[in-house]
Amino acid sequence: MKIEQLRRVLEVYNTGSINRAAQNLYMSQSSLSSSINALEMELGEKIFKRSAEGVVLTSFGGQFVEHTREILNHVDTIERLCAIGPQKPVSSRLDVMVYYLFFAQQVWAIFCNSHRSENIDLNYLERTRTEIINSVANGKAELGLLMMPSVDREKWLSLMAAQGLEYTLISIETPHAVMGPYCEMYDSSALTPAQLANRKMIIFPEENDLFMTIDRKIFKKFSPNSFLTVCHRGSLIGILNQTEAYYLGTFNKKAYSHFPFYEGMKCVPILGTDFHYEIGYVRRRGMYLSDYASEFLQMIQMLLS
Repeated sequence: MKIEQLRRVLEVYNTGSINRAAQNLYMSQSSLSSSINALEMELGEKIFKRSAEGVVLTSFGGQFVEHTREILNHVDTIERLCAIGPQKPVSSRLDVMVYYLFFAQQVWAIFCNSHRSENIDLNYLERTRTEIINSVANGKAELGLLMMPSVDREKWLSLMAAQGLEYTLISIETPHAVMGPYCEMYDSSALTPAQLANRKMIIFPEENDLFMTIDRKIFKKFSPNSFLTVCHRGSLIGILNQTEAYYLGTFNKKAYSHFPFYEGMKCVPILGTDFHYEIGYVRRRGMYLSDYASEFLQMIQMLLS
């Protein structure tokens, strides 16, 4: 039995799908299935029941996953103890993954300019929540900046913890409808979910089953008549400026008093919702942030607080 096999079992359990878990782990479905099968043969017990709908835990599997979480927590603790004291890592690169937050891009530009004379690779990628969490958990990004809904908060906090991540809240934000001049609600000073019903909503896709379920719960509150799916912020802004569709997001007044928002775009607060958004960050549990990551994060925190 290997630690990596335990991590793979936990990922299959979290996603409920061999295929989706394989994507998150950046391995082929056949390789993941073989790894799980080999572990089950070694244990002499089945961990998962496979069906057309996905995979579910057996009775043994439920106990196995519970102990697996404890084991992986201990492994993370041992890794922290093996670190070289409380010193922060010295790095010649910084990899940051950010949800689709316009102000963060502006802060990043200032950060890059302040280090323009240094030999450091700076990598800033805008990604979905699923990709951010997986990349930070797998060590492909040092820091992840997220916009998270308050819906099912305990569930997504548990998902992050299971991935070996620490989440820290930075600010709580009111939902806003982001729209362009073609939207009928453009001149509104405030809106309600009922006023936004039966309209086109622009969304970013999520691959994680939990996030997909949360999104569906939120969308249901607004009763959109259809969806327009985009994969990056440039497409979002272009479509908003040319259609009647709107996007459900945030608008931190302090942040955008420093940085102008997109020309022609408006962010209208939505009243009467039973949820809010959080802006927060994730990092690997017990891992010290590099000086560069800490500096960028401090700039974000100062801007929003």
